[in-house]
Order: sequence, then structure tokens, then C-alpha cells
Amino acid sequence: MGLYGEEFVWILHPDAGTVDDWYNIAERERRESKNKTKTCTKEQFQKAADGAFIFEKNILYRSDENTTTASGLVRNI
Repeated sequence: MGLYGEEFVWILHPDAGTVDDWYNIAERERRESKNKTKTCTKEQFQKAADGAFIFEKNILYRSDENTTTASGLVRNI
């Protein structure tokens, strides 16, 4: 699909793992589903990862309650 390179940015969760993890999981899921679609090669995963942003967990989750964000949403616990 070519979803990597200068025109794309991947934003990953801190638990995303490594390129090897991505490849192994994709291959396992492809085998288990008997999907004939090819998965990305390790080299393609690496190209995608080269420009990725990986955020730290402590900035992904708001710890304060009932604060209205810029989008107008409020986290109610």
C-alpha cells in the first residue's frame, strides 16, 4: 500500500513494540486467518517506523477530571 515515506507519519502507542514484533504479529495473524494477502516486509515496517512518533504513556491519558479540552470534550470518570 505504500503508507510510509515523506508523506506519512505514524503515531504509535508506547506499547507498540518493535519492528520485529509488528512483523511477527502480522505474520501470525495472516497465517491464523488463512488470509492470502501479503503482510509488510520487515524492511517496509522499518521504513514506516523511521518517521514515527511514539508518545510516552504519561502524556496520553489525562489524570485530571472534568476538564474541558480544546475539542469541547470533558473526561467524566
